[in-house]
Amino acid sequence: MEKYHCKKVYLFSNARSAEYVFLKSLNLPLNSEVLVQAFTCNAVINPILWLKHTPVYIDIKSDTFNMDPESLRNRMGEDAKVLIIQHTFGKEAQTDDLASLAKEKDLLVLEDCAHSLGNKELGVSGDAAIVSFGIEKILSTRVGGALLVNNEKLISNLDKEYSGIRQMPFIEVFLWLLNPILWRALRKLGLLQTPLALLLNKIGVLNMGFYRSETKGLKPRQYARRLPDALSRVVNDQLEGISENLNHRREISDIYSSALNVPQFKSVSAVRFPLIIKDMQVLDRVKKALYHKDIYIGDWYHPLIYPASTNIESMGYRWGECPVAEDSSRHVINLPTGKGITKEGALEIAKSILSVMKSV
Repeated sequence: MEKYHCKKVYLFSNARSAEYVFLKSLNLPLNSEVLVQAFTCNAVINPILWLKHTPVYIDIKSDTFNMDPESLRNRMGEDAKVLIIQHTFGKEAQTDDLASLAKEKDLLVLEDCAHSLGNKELGVSGDAAIVSFGIEKILSTRVGGALLVNNEKLISNLDKEYSGIRQMPFIEVFLWLLNPILWRALRKLGLLQTPLALLLNKIGVLNMGFYRSETKGLKPRQYARRLPDALSRVVNDQLEGISENLNHRREISDIYSSALNVPQFKSVSAVRFPLIIKDMQVLDRVKKALYHKDIYIGDWYHPLIYPASTNIESMGYRWGECPVAEDSSRHVINLPTGKGITKEGALEIAKSILSVMKSV
């Protein structure tokens, strides 16, 4: 964490707990507006709702999937208090432009670096930043998050909030240590999308990244928790190899970028590589072709507030607010960039996609 040059770090069971504690420590008036982009995850929206505040959705730029500064300018109201800047897929947002607009309105800025852990020096432009060590992010630890604080004035209140947070109970720690093994086994056997995985999730053995209540904007009993020492050591072990991890993802992203003509994601250590396919028939055929080759294709962010089981209306989103995000969410797929994908494998994936496109 040294590269972030922050004033203080707080460790949590996940990044949304970090966001929740950050927002709670601000003691904002009820119904304060928190500005956040569409094309995101309910984990970003829920802490806002749990504290009885109002998410205000900002549209994105179609090429980067990050917040559009012009949309932000048009959506900032008198009740706005906080701006959350998301670096989608690991692609750096227009942080300086967005933070400058926030400064004009005296907003606090929280950078969401859940997709971009270790990428450049993201997370240093705002008052604070959150990073994630959770499921399907840069690390493979499956659990954990951190709040990195740059604004020294916030630390006193944060210390008070953090002191009241409990550690995870032993059984929960054990299950989290077991989770990576279960995930690898189920994915290798092709059982992640089966009733067995759903059953293991329902009884609390396999964590899929969300509690069912979160899809409706409700707060689970388990929030917020500190990250215990046993899991902190797992995270620390993974962090030691992060440079190699990021270099690998950058190399794989470069292969996709060149082969599929997506130049804006060249030299990006993408947690997943996003590809827009406008023709729905082609999109469907690409998905089927890759599925039959046992290639895992992600669906971030379909719908525009992920996952698919999310009740969009309960997230406070009104259809038509963010047309670019809505359109992008219908046409996007994500290609894998993790260590399980070789350079040859990435090139084969790209060739498979191009073959389908040419055949239609």
